Amino acid sequence: MTDSIVGVMQKVAQQEARKVYTTELGIVTAVFPHTSESDKDNYQCSVKLKNKKQPDGKDFELRKVPVATPHLGLVNIPNVGDLVLVTFIGGNLNAPVIIGRLYNDQDQPPVNKEKEFYLQNNLKEGGSFKIDQEGVVTVTSKNEKQVITVDDQKIDLTNEKCHVTLEGGDATLKNEKCTVALSGGNITIDNGTCKIKVESGGITIDAASSN
Repeated sequence: MTDSIVGVMQKVAQQEARKVYTTELGIVTAVFPHTSESDKDNYQCSVKLKNKKQPDGKDFELRKVPVATPHLGLVNIPNVGDLVLVTFIGGNLNAPVIIGRLYNDQDQPPVNKEKEFYLQNNLKEGGSFKIDQEGVVTVTSKNEKQVITVDDQKIDLTNEKCHVTLEGGDATLKNEKCTVALSGGNITIDNGTCKIKVESGGITIDAASSN
């Protein structure tokens, strides 16, 4: 009886050893980027496989799995809790590589359109870089109150209280109470009650009359 059980276990072990692994879904449990020149970390993550368990029913975790990158010099380590796709070199369970991350019901993608590039540092905290369908570039701060917009004609810089526009050779600076404009060789300053204009022919001052 004992020999029979041992034989079955041996066959199961042999079948498992011969099994070819292709890809698996996993959840990142720890990250090892490369935070210091002195550390031994090499852009790796520990991953808990979603659809595979240990023989005793415990989670099957792969330790320090290398993360593939599209460009040497680019780093963007997955976060703990991210859903990742793991492949196995030569079908070997002991040679895993993380090849990408996947959106899911808990981590949905930012709102985006076809032919649009959008980069957000954190799905829940804002701070973004966008190139829309027309090639307009928009950079937005984490609190979404500072915005830089660049297109073929002009550059706009905006926050809650100030707006700067650069268009061709002209520049305009506005805050809540004043506007300064540079156009060609002219300068205009306007605060709503007083306007100063500097031109090649001289200086013009228009002030509201006081009673």
